[in-house]
Amino acid sequence: MYVLPIQKSIVMEKIRRNAAKKKILRQEMTAQTYSKLFSFFTDEVKVIYWVEKLLVKTLPAIQKAAANAELQKEFADHLKQSKIHVARLEQVFDFIGEKAMEKKCDAMESLIAEGKFIIEDNTQRTCARDIELIIAAQKAEYYEIATYVSLVRLAHTLGLDEIADLLQTTLAEEDQTNHNLDEITENEMNQMFVQELEPAGRPADL
Repeated sequence: MYVLPIQKSIVMEKIRRNAAKKKILRQEMTAQTYSKLFSFFTDEVKVIYWVEKLLVKTLPAIQKAAANAELQKEFADHLKQSKIHVARLEQVFDFIGEKAMEKKCDAMESLIAEGKFIIEDNTQRTCARDIELIIAAQKAEYYEIATYVSLVRLAHTLGLDEIADLLQTTLAEEDQTNHNLDEITENEMNQMFVQELEPAGRPADL
């Protein structure tokens, strides 16, 4: 439920008092400091909200560009997860009494552009291009992971334990996606090695 601006200060004060009761806030944290941290937290949620919605739009093209069936499935699974992440962030906005809004992230926009360039620069669906796509995807994953780690910590500091739990769930899923991409990369590299050995008639003992 969206809280009107005139009520926002009341909502923030209730959250701050709740945090103090749980002994999450340090005694020296003033209301002004809390307000600044809360504002920063909200801005970062808006940024990652924009990021997740951008991924929902761009992942289908990246999935289609992948040659490896396992990689295609991983991108498809991550698309489903990203849609869930968007819904979770909307829960976060609702909890803190903010309207769900996006804030553009130039860094992620550049990373997505890198993935698009890989697809446009090399139209052949090969293991080599798959590896390039994975590297580009993992750069985006590392950004997301770093952001969610920071948001979880901030949520705990602000006494927003329920929000921290939601964000921690998303963080665990991002970590798993990154791990899966690591494994696919290794498999792709092994496949490239096999393909290079076969024309020379050398045995591939893998």
